[in-house]
Parts: sequence; C-alpha cells; structure tokens
Amino acid sequence: MVLDDFALATCLIINYSKTTFLPTGIDRPTSEALAGILHTPPYLGLPLTPHKVSVADFSPLIASCDRALPLHYMSALPIPKSVIKAIDGMRRAFFWTGDEKCHGSKCQVAWERVCKSKDEGGLGLKNLETQNHCLLMKFVDKHVHSYQAH
Repeated sequence: MVLDDFALATCLIINYSKTTFLPTGIDRPTSEALAGILHTPPYLGLPLTPHKVSVADFSPLIASCDRALPLHYMSALPIPKSVIKAIDGMRRAFFWTGDEKCHGSKCQVAWERVCKSKDEGGLGLKNLETQNHCLLMKFVDKHVHSYQAH
C-alpha cells in the first residue's frame, strides 16, 4: 500500500522487477519477511532515514552517475552542493576527455557556460542544482494537486 501511495503521489510507476528493498532499523527476520511480501531483494536505492541525509549517504548516487543521471534521487531529495560538484566533475571529465577524471587544463570552456542554453551561447547541458530544484517542485506540485483532489 505504501508503494502504491508513493506511485500515486509521484506519478511514477513502480517496476517491481527492478525494485529492491532497503531495511533500516529492523531485525533480519522482519526484513526478510517484508522482502518476501514485496517479492524483491533488499535495497531500494534512495537513502531512507527519518534523519537528515548525510553526504556519505549519496555515495551510491555518485557511483551510478557513469551510467545515467540520477533523476530518481533528484526527484525525491535535495542534493547537497558537494554531491552536485562531484557529479559535475564526472560529467566534465567525460565531456572533455571521455575519462573518469580530468584537470582544468583539459576544459575548453567554463562549465557554467557549457550549462547555459544554446540561445545564451552554451551547449544546453542541464545545471544539476537547478534541475534538482525543479524536480522537487514538480513533486510538491503533484502532491498538492493529489491532496486537493481527495
């Protein structure tokens, strides 16, 4: 029911074949029982905690950025500036050299300019901080409209 409510609130469809379960603060037998009910292995991807999410909690996000932009994180959590900086470092390195890391001497143009729209003289790459804020506002807007409908 919680996952169905999440899907309704976010307008995201849950793909149970790609979903895993992250047990936090519960014992192993309870965790295994819940994973059995959900028919999914443990780990959901997003850090689930009632406390402030630490920068270290974003390590899986940074590690996954070489495969895809982490829109699921960005749609659900405010991403710390240090995490965005780490991701942008990876993006910049890939863009300029195709490697995992690069030095500033390899960069042809300032990253801020690269992230500007084409109309503004940039290449139109998304500014992750702005995209994160927009995705979070989209979530809030959908939640407010869903709440008003009930």
